[in-house]
Amino acid sequence: MDFPDLYKFSEVTIARRSSSGEETLVKIIEVKEHLIQHMNWIEDINIYPIECKKGDPLGHYEVHGNQESRWEDSDAWTVLITYDDTLNQCYRRFVWCKELMHTFDSPEAFVDNIDKYKGFLEEIELQPLTSTEMYISENRAKWMALLILCPKSERDNVAGDVKKGNLSHYDVALRYRIPEGIVPSLFSESYNRAYNALVQNENNA
Repeated sequence: MDFPDLYKFSEVTIARRSSSGEETLVKIIEVKEHLIQHMNWIEDINIYPIECKKGDPLGHYEVHGNQESRWEDSDAWTVLITYDDTLNQCYRRFVWCKELMHTFDSPEAFVDNIDKYKGFLEEIELQPLTSTEMYISENRAKWMALLILCPKSERDNVAGDVKKGNLSHYDVALRYRIPEGIVPSLFSESYNRAYNALVQNENNA
């Protein structure tokens, strides 16, 4: 399964709920179960809260298995996601979804040992001119999560009311259960570029 397939699942799920008057959102457990069902290398996905120190990432993704390569045997790998136990519902949903998007990463993007983890934290802090695959995948995962939690068709449905002032950023955040601080990104040109590149597979977007 590729990311556009998961995007379509979310888009259809949200549209169905919207038309029937239900909450207009996709549940993270549905995303998780869809990944397990359709990505044959994943045996299970476990999500746990942990106590984080100041400056730690809000979420962390790991893959555990006995094989040297996850591609050697299907249904053999367990994904472990940990997250800051102080997050509210909207931040939890976004962090959970963002970490789940790392299931689409290449092996080069894995933060799978302490040296890589330290290097990744330094890269976030310093923002070097040349980014590693780990840093690129983290940024990509954030846009993937936003596209899953609020697909473009949904974004377009509310964009007019937001522009007219009939809906506030808080209203949009409450509707999709996402952090209010990232709502402006929904209506940015960067969102459109992310949609074109990640869903439409337009590499020059």
